[in-house]
Amino acid sequence: MNTLFISDLHLEDDKPGLTRFFFSFLDHIAINSNRLFILGDFFEAWVGDDEQTELHINVADKLSALANQGVDILIMHGNRDFLMGPDYVKQCQAKLIEEPFFLTVGEKRVLLMHGDALCTDDVQYMKFRNIARNPDWQRQILSMPLKNRKQMAQQLRQASSSGNQAKNIEIMDVAEPTVRSTIEQYQVDVLLHGHTHRPAEHTVDLTPLTSLKPFAKQLPRQARRLVLGDWGHQTWYASASEQSLQLIRLEASEFSDSW
Repeated sequence: MNTLFISDLHLEDDKPGLTRFFFSFLDHIAINSNRLFILGDFFEAWVGDDEQTELHINVADKLSALANQGVDILIMHGNRDFLMGPDYVKQCQAKLIEEPFFLTVGEKRVLLMHGDALCTDDVQYMKFRNIARNPDWQRQILSMPLKNRKQMAQQLRQASSSGNQAKNIEIMDVAEPTVRSTIEQYQVDVLLHGHTHRPAEHTVDLTPLTSLKPFAKQLPRQARRLVLGDWGHQTWYASASEQSLQLIRLEASEFSDSW
């Protein structure tokens, strides 16, 4: 069983090279896998399944072709495409999954997330996230005319860009206490996410600082945190076999038909 994990493609009409890079990844790498997880921010923005641009149609057709080759495709919401619904996912012949999502790699229990829920130091964003993930709010937005939704999405993107420029970059990264508490809460060995655009592998120390029994020896306990990359001229994706899980760097230049 070979499983691949990607996130943060941020596909959009104005970046055809990015789409070609993604399609090359599907043609040359994902085709040899059993499962492909797309962990959020698949598109730069999503205003509803009823918007069918050429990009949306081409991506759905490409994923459908991959699914027809026997690859299971699973898609998770991100902070950019949280309005993606079952109609488009069905169009892709994929499955929509919710976070937290769990799977087992070898003997390790793995937690999949988009990653934005871990950025709890960014109080302003977390307030917006709580609103945006509310089903009632989403139904209200989706009931608006498509033109109004597109205008709203553009305004939100501009506001987000301006707001992020004024924030300390560390605030927009994951909060370590939240990472540790999440791993402890779900009792997992590995946390795999995207969102931060900071691909890396981290060791998370879970050894208690104090013991209920004075002088008792604490056995060290550690977990892994793997962060997927965003997509540009390169990316970092993860690959899991029955026994291993690793990050892999991929350059668009490796494919003659990309960029």
